[in-house]
Amino acid sequence: MSASGMEERQDVEWAAFRAARDRRREQARLAAALAELRRREGLHRKYDEASKAHEEELAAYTVRVESQVARQPMTLSTRLTSLRSTERILMSTGHYEEAAEAHAMFNLLEQSEREAAEERKRQIVENKLLAKQRELNRRDLSSYRKVLIAQQLNSMHEDAKIRTVEKNLQHKATEMAMTHYDQRRALNLPFLVPRVFDKTNQLKAARGTQLKKLVNGDHYYVPSLCSVYEGFLGQV
Repeated sequence: MSASGMEERQDVEWAAFRAARDRRREQARLAAALAELRRREGLHRKYDEASKAHEEELAAYTVRVESQVARQPMTLSTRLTSLRSTERILMSTGHYEEAAEAHAMFNLLEQSEREAAEERKRQIVENKLLAKQRELNRRDLSSYRKVLIAQQLNSMHEDAKIRTVEKNLQHKATEMAMTHYDQRRALNLPFLVPRVFDKTNQLKAARGTQLKKLVNGDHYYVPSLCSVYEGFLGQV
């Protein structure tokens, strides 16, 4: 092959490589964005499910606490007990007017104590529900923090994938440039021909065509860089 023919072929490879490289970068960024979006949707869906479960837990807890507190009996105060006893004594001794007054006072005091007892029960229920709500809020906050951390980790993971793609593209460009240089040298140094034009180096020299077919969906066989150039990669 003449020098001009080789230069022309190499120019074609570089043109193909640059176009395919831009397309590959775009594909990598799009894939990363879609993957991150899917993971974010999944995380927020799980968070919404957890929040709904917390709401249901609070509703069930409210019913349970209100039922438990409502069943608590009211204990009469000693003053009420004394009034009831006084009323009975007055009735038994024929002091009906005084007994009626004691009965009326008993009713008023009992109503007051019942209202106070209901208020205490209401406060007990309210305090228990507030404590439960604070607990659920802490759990919600913890869940949301986990979502944020997971999103950050996902972003880092996708960024790492993009960096891996970029590093791979740079590696392909470097090895193609080196191979092209060696092949041009071989035009004046025939002893290099067997080495720089063997199958492996022919593949290296055609990275542009390979990458173009790869990004366009053609399943062109590109040998694993790790397997073919294991020694070289170990030095990078």
